[in-house]
Amino acid sequence: MKTVYLQKDTDIIDILEKIDDFKDKEIILAVPIEHKQFEKEITYQILKLYEKEKDKKFIISSNNLKIIELAKKYEFETKSRSERIESYVKEIFYSPKKEVKEKHKKEHKITLEKKNLNFIWVFVVLILIMGIIYLLGIFVVNKAEINVVLERGKKNFNYDFYIESDINKSSPDTMTLKGIFLNEIKPVVNSYPIKNTTEMETKAYGKVKIVNRGNEFTLIPNTRFVSEDGKVFRTKDKVKILAGTEEKPTVVEVEVFAQEPGSEYNIGPSKFKIPGLAGSEIEKKIEVFSENSFAGGGKNLVKIPTLEEYNEAQREFDKDSRNYIENYIKNNFKDVTFPDEAKIISITIEKIEPQDIKNITTSLDELKIYGNAKITALGYRENDLLNMIKDLEVKMIKEGYQIDNVEIAKKELKEINLSSGKGKISVEGTIYVKPIFNETEFKKSLASKDINKVYDVLKTKEGIKEAKIIVWPFWVKKIPSDINKIKVNIK
Repeated sequence: MKTVYLQKDTDIIDILEKIDDFKDKEIILAVPIEHKQFEKEITYQILKLYEKEKDKKFIISSNNLKIIELAKKYEFETKSRSERIESYVKEIFYSPKKEVKEKHKKEHKITLEKKNLNFIWVFVVLILIMGIIYLLGIFVVNKAEINVVLERGKKNFNYDFYIESDINKSSPDTMTLKGIFLNEIKPVVNSYPIKNTTEMETKAYGKVKIVNRGNEFTLIPNTRFVSEDGKVFRTKDKVKILAGTEEKPTVVEVEVFAQEPGSEYNIGPSKFKIPGLAGSEIEKKIEVFSENSFAGGGKNLVKIPTLEEYNEAQREFDKDSRNYIENYIKNNFKDVTFPDEAKIISITIEKIEPQDIKNITTSLDELKIYGNAKITALGYRENDLLNMIKDLEVKMIKEGYQIDNVEIAKKELKEINLSSGKGKISVEGTIYVKPIFNETEFKKSLASKDINKVYDVLKTKEGIKEAKIIVWPFWVKKIPSDINKIKVNIK
């Protein structure tokens, strides 16, 4: 029979790999009290499979009652610590019986004397080992774990607090919270896809280059450009042409659109004149031409927004703008609560492009909406509210206790004046209290005491509802003198 002494963190797989090399059929597993794997049923299932496969027998030895109960559940033989020590001693000091022939009486007598002498030595050594183990248990490996359940209480509260944005800080004396007042306007721009398609006569478009070797000048929107074959094109936007010289002319590319729809405006590369500059010094210093063909003129399937799409885009813009403001508040005022009743969000649309559906002659991918989102809101910091409740409640709880948690069940806005940044809120909830517990002092008060006396001490300590003490090794009925060997679990 082989005894294997496990450490508290020895893995079950490592144990089995080690046992593979043993010739012994029966193996005692000495499991420490804090070994967590042996508190799980899967460990015993693995051991059973191993027993069957390797033709071995496991005997479980531990001071942990849960481990012993699980071992018995899976039909393992179990041993207490004292039984294991006795087995260990027998392993070391066992002496086989000697055969004595009946005819040699003198030799028989000597053999009996030797046996008696051996038994005495075994007994003495056993007593010494037990004494050493006992002393080791007291002075070296003695540990204690104390599970403490503290008394807890609760109390309901109901307060009315004022909210004022013009004060410097919250005050429990005046029952006033420091208000956070918002009054801002945020510009908002968003685009919405156009789905409707229709066939229509569209205008050709292209790009024209202006080479300027003279003074700076500006082309206003709708400036005319006339091609060599008399086709009229116009600019859409205002264009500024910087000054240039003969040696270093300025070159500007301008986008133009046909004055009328039709495929005849899909012209090839051409030279252009600008009638608005005819006869001027500017005209003499510029050259206007296109390098590529124009396109887009004629009957085409194009995306043109319907009236319903305009209306839908405006509704979506309103919803998206409100979401934008809500996210702005959430991201920039994370610790502030703004009650819905104390918050106003208004959305205005400044411009929609394109503005006039009648003048649309080219395909559009989206409607673009420009607007403003105005937010007016009054709020307060949640931590200020919780701290104020604690400040008020701490004066009313029993000495030796402290506030454990504040649970707010209901908040109701009683008054609101967004023009002055003031309001009033009613708050209801429950406050939870627990004893003030100093773990170090608690350990010191129990160190070196017998377990029976410890329970007497615990009965006198206010705020302790239940306590359970586990001491290791099992034969030591005393709390360690070293407080670092005392573990306290608070519930």
